[in-house]
Amino acid sequence: MIEALRKSYNEMSIHSLYDRAEISHVCQDNSVALMQSHFVSPKIMKYIKKCDKYMKIDLKDHQITFHFHGYRDFPVTISKIMLSVRQAIAVKCACNIDKQIDIYIIFAPYKRFYDLKKNIGPDHINGGFTIVNDGKIFVFRSEEYAKVMIHEIVHHCKAIHSDIFHGHDIIALRQAFNISEKTVLIPNEAIVELWAAI
Repeated sequence: MIEALRKSYNEMSIHSLYDRAEISHVCQDNSVALMQSHFVSPKIMKYIKKCDKYMKIDLKDHQITFHFHGYRDFPVTISKIMLSVRQAIAVKCACNIDKQIDIYIIFAPYKRFYDLKKNIGPDHINGGFTIVNDGKIFVFRSEEYAKVMIHEIVHHCKAIHSDIFHGHDIIALRQAFNISEKTVLIPNEAIVELWAAI
């Protein structure tokens, strides 16, 4: 898979992607404002509702559409956006994901943080989510948005993503790493994160 990723990435230039992309600033996409999920903190939802800048990049030949949302401006240049588009397409191709993917990127300025006085929740660490049966991906922090986008794309790779972990697997992980029973433990997230980092 790594060789396929390198090949896919190297065969694609930002300039050719830019030439083939349908880029629009005119239409307004309100679907992201209706997003409801326990993965999204109220602070992020408040930011989403005030977004007034929108850009859509549609690459029909790759079955992928990007929806960028921001408030007043985007914190990254178009060349950095196109670099992240190239990375996303390379991962989609290398993972043999053969379906339409819509990626909604909200450039919320809030950084990840840990509050030692509270349990860790979506406001502290979540940067995005996807529903595997659906072709929609939501990324809602400008911090590490490209890596989070890749992580969420990898969830759609049948060779990597798995929701099947047996009870004895979870118990063994909790015991080996001294993980509290109160902690929601989803081992698949660690596997997907490893592949996203690679």
